[in-house]
Amino acid sequence: MEKYLSVRRLSEVDVLRPLAIFLVVVLHCFTVYWGKWSPFEGYVPCATYKWIAATSFSFTMELFVLLSGYIFGYQLLVQKKEFTLKSVATNKLMRLIVPSLVFGVLYALIFYWNKDFFTVAYRVLSGAGHLWFLQMLFWCFILAFLLYKSGMSDKYKFLILIGAIAISTVNIPLRLDKALYYLFFFYLGIILSGRQESCRKLCRNNLLLTVLFVVYLTLFIAYEMCLPMLKVSKDSFWLYSVVPLLKRYWIFAYALSGTLFFFLLSYRIMQNSSSIPSWVMFCSSISFGVYLFHQIIIEVIYYKTSLPVLVGPYLIPWVCLLITLPLSVLLVLLVQKADLKFLSI
Repeated sequence: MEKYLSVRRLSEVDVLRPLAIFLVVVLHCFTVYWGKWSPFEGYVPCATYKWIAATSFSFTMELFVLLSGYIFGYQLLVQKKEFTLKSVATNKLMRLIVPSLVFGVLYALIFYWNKDFFTVAYRVLSGAGHLWFLQMLFWCFILAFLLYKSGMSDKYKFLILIGAIAISTVNIPLRLDKALYYLFFFYLGIILSGRQESCRKLCRNNLLLTVLFVVYLTLFIAYEMCLPMLKVSKDSFWLYSVVPLLKRYWIFAYALSGTLFFFLLSYRIMQNSSSIPSWVMFCSSISFGVYLFHQIIIEVIYYKTSLPVLVGPYLIPWVCLLITLPLSVLLVLLVQKADLKFLSI
């Protein structure tokens, strides 16, 4: 692990990235109980497990996106690297789209083998399964770079970004709709990276941290409690049009509060710490690879093995977590050792 100590890293990112990927793995181990995946053989509903999944998802993807924007902003604003639209697009095609396609084909071979070619091709191109995140993140880099170069003031940029969240409720191909929601968090990361002094002041503000956490928890719990009441019939056009917007901005509000709370808390911890343990830096360095592998492993366990029946519906998510984390790390290390030029994880 010594090689990770010699590289210049953003410590707040190194602390948060392993936390975020752990929560994503937890999320997908419990997603079935949240009603987002098909039930496995022997499935039994569990309210506690539903809340574990919902809580894990409540700010995690937004945090991932903010960290990506923060790193990109650090390169732009602090390191003063020169980028062009072509260089950004080329780099992110290799870093995001190529892994998405490679793992998308693997995902399709395991789970889509009985579907027609055009359906499979579209799903792979759009990011099969969890790989939607890579497609979405690619567009965030492109759109954020164009916004950064636009010359507009930050005030108008954020007004546009808040408005884009409304458009994200419309289905747009190739995950552009998701990018329009997450773009706010990506650009916020860019802004935070260029305002280190403001971050240092904000992270020491105990009242602010308390308010952010309380707002996050209150809005999140209220949303989950009210969600059954937010389902409306298509017969009511006005409600059917307005309710998705209400839900999207409600999610945005608690995700923003949670993301800022954990970011500033991490920033504060690292301000008071002289060094980062090498194992934390190692975990941060393999987070992307773990993300690529983890959901495939989880779905194989749930839908391609008899393990759920053998261990029962209440133990299976924990067993799944214990298998998925170390196996994902092992597979990442094997791929890194193979040094595949076309697949950088």
